[in-house]
Amino acid sequence: IAALAASRLERDRQEDARHRLIAAVGHDLRTPLTALRAALEAVRDGLAPDPDRYLEAMVEDIAVLDRLIDDLFLASRLEAGSIDLAVEEVDLGELLEGAAEALAPVAAKRSVGVSVGVRGPIPVRADPVALGRAVRNLLENAIRHAPDGGRVEVVAHARPGHAVLSVTDDGPGIRPADLPHVFDRF
Repeated sequence: IAALAASRLERDRQEDARHRLIAAVGHDLRTPLTALRAALEAVRDGLAPDPDRYLEAMVEDIAVLDRLIDDLFLASRLEAGSIDLAVEEVDLGELLEGAAEALAPVAAKRSVGVSVGVRGPIPVRADPVALGRAVRNLLENAIRHAPDGGRVEVVAHARPGHAVLSVTDDGPGIRPADLPHVFDRF
């Protein structure tokens, strides 16, 4: 009976993990697809002030989608606890500026102003792909939840031993009941 109960608990845990994974993948796929759609519409409609810049952002979004597909395979290893990150020194400021550039078409479509404030190089030890995806998701969420015509401000700076990243927008914010769960997996 104890073995059956433990088996049932494990099955329920795995099923819950699958549901969370599907939700996370859906969220991660939405970010580059939204940016691609906005950029394509802007170029198609002749509204892109610099079509070459928009095309470069679209190429980057396709690369992000390609990496997300690879991440689907990685996610199963993550759940199994056997993940290997390619950790290296990365400039957080460059990642932030790249994310803002890639999401410029999304922000422009809703007239959301995005500013990135970086005080010098911000070296961090991280997997650049994983951190880049997290930064893009964070910025895309801020843009999505800011009102039309609103503002999103991203500020980062280095402190001894760590980096500080702050995202401020005109959106409604995170409900107090959700704050304890912001960093929960999936």
